[in-house]
Amino acid sequence: MEGLLGSICRSSCQGKIICDVCGTVHNSHIEEEEDDSGDYSNSESIPNVDFAGMQVCYCCFKRIDQAILSLMPYAIALFIEKLKEEHEWLHNMEDLIAELKSALEK
Repeated sequence: MEGLLGSICRSSCQGKIICDVCGTVHNSHIEEEEDDSGDYSNSESIPNVDFAGMQVCYCCFKRIDQAILSLMPYAIALFIEKLKEEHEWLHNMEDLIAELKSALEK
């Protein structure tokens, strides 16, 4: 899978599942009786992640990715301010910062 959420997605559901972002009901044809029996032979496997306390299904991965990326400049500016305030913390994080810098230069 592509994108930020796609790259961290490690679960999928074959039962009835509702995306908390858009409200889409996936595998709506699965009845509760089938859900309890574990027979998912006629269902689709729906990738999903728990993000900020919401169940996000693959149908909204791109939407969430775009929102995260649009806020990235603010997050980076906030991170820089945090680094300025926390010199001791920064000292302990030098290796991680060097790794981040290296990754950004690629």
